[in-house]
Amino acid sequence: MKIIYLLLVLLIFSMKMYCQTEWTKYPGNPVMEPGSAVDWDKELIGMGSVILYKNHYHMWYSGGRLREIFRIGRATSDDGITWTKDINNPVLDKGPAGSWDEKMVHLPCVIVIDDTFHMWYTGYNGNNWNYGFQIGHATSPDGITWTKDPKNPVLPKGSDGTWDNSWVATLSVLFDGTKYHMWYSGCDTLVGVKMGHATSPDGLTWTKDPSNPVFETLNPLDWDFPRKDFLSVVFDDTIYQMWYSGGNLFKYKIGYATSEDGSTWTKYPSNPVLNTGQSGDWDSRSVATLSVMDSSGVKYKMWYCGSNAESTGSIGYAESTCCSWTNIHDHIMTGLSIYPNPTEEILTIETNRSELYTIDLTTLSGQLLYSNKMEGPTIKINLSSLQNGLYFITIRSRDYVRTEKIIKM
Repeated sequence: MKIIYLLLVLLIFSMKMYCQTEWTKYPGNPVMEPGSAVDWDKELIGMGSVILYKNHYHMWYSGGRLREIFRIGRATSDDGITWTKDINNPVLDKGPAGSWDEKMVHLPCVIVIDDTFHMWYTGYNGNNWNYGFQIGHATSPDGITWTKDPKNPVLPKGSDGTWDNSWVATLSVLFDGTKYHMWYSGCDTLVGVKMGHATSPDGLTWTKDPSNPVFETLNPLDWDFPRKDFLSVVFDDTIYQMWYSGGNLFKYKIGYATSEDGSTWTKYPSNPVLNTGQSGDWDSRSVATLSVMDSSGVKYKMWYCGSNAESTGSIGYAESTCCSWTNIHDHIMTGLSIYPNPTEEILTIETNRSELYTIDLTTLSGQLLYSNKMEGPTIKINLSSLQNGLYFITIRSRDYVRTEKIIKM
């Protein structure tokens, strides 16, 4: 059994370390602003998704005026920073009178499957601002001309008595190669907004997760109480990573969480990972996730909506450099050895250098499990109390830092 377990763990042994918790805002922010007073996207833009398709960045975003009419626009960029709005905007408009989305369409999430663009979006019928949101689907051959699905809404709000019976709203959709996953916000009151999870074989017929809501905050003292909104999920074949907006409406900050199955989430202990700007900055009131992208393992890119007033919003950009790693044994200059790895119980670290090292052992999500100083040539760490699995060990000295993956079996 241990051999089978070891083989399974080794398959993910090359996964990169998750360091997408320290973000640097682009100094030229915001990278895209609302239109003029006569434009369709005046006053407030944001809340959408960005993809890299055929070497160009494509953004679909919400635009309009708060609590009035939102529509969906498109913009393109060569570098993700300088954006050109589409002359065909808005590319997705509200529906006809009597339709489920007759008053508003917003919160688009777009992915491409076999050169067909798929958009999931939130529609509103105007009957009640607090009860009318549901989720629809549309397709396009080019990302500009969209055809709404006749089965809309494909994800309706919940039935009476359920946690999402007031409304549901699109947040993040991805395809893992076999099925579609959607994470969405919903509520049964006007205060507490939680997150749900649903899966689908085709992107049209959705099954809500029996564990819903999968992400919520019940403690009024937590920074992300009472709302979980506007998120982006990235899946790298081993783990789901979520960046989400938490706090009060229009006073958001951005947090980070991870999950192995998309249902059970672990919050990063040092949240929030992206804060509002300083007084007078364009994002001094609120920052909310628009879209996050893993850029080929080199860096993570985030586009976010920021504002300094409740009725205005622009789009900013931030980056987080990924931490890469190589085997400590290959760095002869450090004089460090870690063994055995994998280990059943005792992990030994040896050095032939007279330096003071700090040793930290953490979970994949960053939870600190062990910390100690290494003042002599050898230190032994007893891992018997830990569950079998994958961990990170970080070794630091004055001018050296290295992170290794450790398998406990």
